[in-house]
Amino acid sequence: MYNWSIPSGLKAYIDQIMRINETWKFRSSIPDGDYVGLLKNKQVYILSSRGDTGYGQGEKNQHMNFQTNYLELIFSILGVKNIKTLSLDNEEFGGDIFQKGQMEIYHAIKQLK
Repeated sequence: MYNWSIPSGLKAYIDQIMRINETWKFRSSIPDGDYVGLLKNKQVYILSSRGDTGYGQGEKNQHMNFQTNYLELIFSILGVKNIKTLSLDNEEFGGDIFQKGQMEIYHAIKQLK
């Protein structure tokens, strides 16, 4: 998480893959806000890293998490329906609290198989 959003390099990549009539289109062929994703049978794993905690669903800083919501929205517009999101928190603090988070994320990744 970079300032509650995504790094510029990832944004540049997204700007390259968001191609009208190649990866998504308008349902009516005119700009109407009704998007149809053209990527079918795809799966995305979003693994994010955050310096602090509390940005998850229902947590105190959820309203500041523009990273996860943005990425999930972009991939859903592209047509990806199977999106799994995992977040490693407390990177900034290091020590035991971060190691605990690492163990939790390793376990969560193994459960995805």
